[in-house]
Amino acid sequence: MILSDTEPVLTSDEPVCWWSPGHAPVGYATASIVWLPLSPRVILQLRDREVDPDKLGLPSVASATGRDELIRVVNRQIAGQAHRWVIHHPDDRLHDGLQTAPRTAWRDQLVSVTEDEGTSRELWVRRRLPAQ
Repeated sequence: MILSDTEPVLTSDEPVCWWSPGHAPVGYATASIVWLPLSPRVILQLRDREVDPDKLGLPSVASATGRDELIRVVNRQIAGQAHRWVIHHPDDRLHDGLQTAPRTAWRDQLVSVTEDEGTSRELWVRRRLPAQ
């Protein structure tokens, strides 16, 4: 759990965030961390026991400043992947200065094609990719 000290938490019509470092497309099978906003001040964080968020380049949750910075990272992801609605409490001013991540959308991606004795086989995966 990530408990906010001061930073409000966004949610949206697609609130579950799969995240991995870098710019490669991320899906449910490749995510290092999964975030789900539970309330205006709480985010559920799921990860493998072997995954150390500090080594992935994420802010540390050991301090209030680090927690608030991590919540801003998650808020950018939530806003960037929202299909239509971003939701927050009306008293929260989180849209002031909020810079969203590039818009993503669930799409199919061709990963590989193999030819074998006149038969063509295609491997497709469904992932979040930059929106078109």
